[in-house]
Amino acid sequence: MISPPAYCPLDIKAGIQHLDGAPALEFVRERHAFAQQDLARVRDQQAFLVALRRQTLQARTLLRAPALLRLVRRELITDLPFNALPSLALAYARVPQARVTHAYIDLASGLVQSGWSADGQSILLPTTADGIPALVRRLTHDPVVAGPGAAVTVWNGSGLSGLAADVGAALQRDGHVVTAIGTTPHAGRTHTVVVQNTLVGGVNDAAIHVLARMLQAPILARPEYGARTPIVILLGSDIPTAR
Repeated sequence: MISPPAYCPLDIKAGIQHLDGAPALEFVRERHAFAQQDLARVRDQQAFLVALRRQTLQARTLLRAPALLRLVRRELITDLPFNALPSLALAYARVPQARVTHAYIDLASGLVQSGWSADGQSILLPTTADGIPALVRRLTHDPVVAGPGAAVTVWNGSGLSGLAADVGAALQRDGHVVTAIGTTPHAGRTHTVVVQNTLVGGVNDAAIHVLARMLQAPILARPEYGARTPIVILLGSDIPTAR
């Protein structure tokens, strides 16, 4: 019989410390020292990522980028293509630290409360049904989707009852400005398209591409008579919520 490994406490002195390798891994795993255990560990993990970003962006680290990339290829397990890593790193570096927001889902936030699972284990349960989803929406909100030229009309061409209302409500929850919802006179559309309405100028290019990626739909530029917004979504039966 193999005994489980004994718990080894991590002793970190007060003040700034340099952690590498095994000590850093122990730091991000430690939870026994905290009253809130796993939830407190999240704070340390986020603090570690902030410090890692600061170290990564130092000049001496950037000069070692080729060697570090080889190390990443050898040590990192990911389903991302490795040729995408440099562009991801560049995007990571461009985000100002002031724009990085941390939020914690713990008892102090009021988002969760103590409870018990069906098998008698101590767990945390959401305080309200919309508290955590609202936090996620606030953190991931992209201001461009509500900017000038981003107003959206959602028309149901699928023939499926209520689809435009459902999709419109989902878009509004994500911060999109949906000004009209209705049904096209030509039901039975199978493919969803996102239309840049040439009858209304000033389309927000970033917003229309966000919608196209979200709906996995092509963008067409053409006049859409009857719509007063620069962006029109024509829903087909291929929309994910229709399945």
